[in-house]
Amino acid sequence: VTFASVFATQVFIIHFKTINKMATTYKLVQRRDMHKGATAGAKLYYAQAKSLGTSDMERLCSMISERSTVSSADVKAVLDSLIYVMKLELSDGKIVKLGEFGNFRVTFGSNGTVTEKEFNASKIRRPKYTFAPGKALREQAKVLTFEKVVPEKPKETGEDDRPVIE
Repeated sequence: VTFASVFATQVFIIHFKTINKMATTYKLVQRRDMHKGATAGAKLYYAQAKSLGTSDMERLCSMISERSTVSSADVKAVLDSLIYVMKLELSDGKIVKLGEFGNFRVTFGSNGTVTEKEFNASKIRRPKYTFAPGKALREQAKVLTFEKVVPEKPKETGEDDRPVIE
């Protein structure tokens, strides 16, 4: 760990705290109580992350270009190349390390067999890409704040919500 990487992480966290006044939102969902010894049919409320929208590639490229000396098109070209190279490396069985951003790796499960001889590659289930956040994202997660989203209740007018045709 270098002084520069520690300093960069701290600057990121301070910068994030000052620009991100929005809280991460959640909603409550009721699910079966999975605790050992829970009574049959018992339910508890749990928090579930609630997205407030998406940021697509165009938006991210625009935001990055505003913070740098490269155009949005250049950012997009680099990210497209990153995706291409990541696919090659992951297909080759490598873990892709992107510094403080995090790591990507291939994971998969399989159906079991009684003996090793019975096992073949067809027993492997569809692979997935797993992301493990790096230090910068883990540190940022420590400073998140949370806000409950109250679901909108439909209006109870007793009428149909379809337009009236005269």
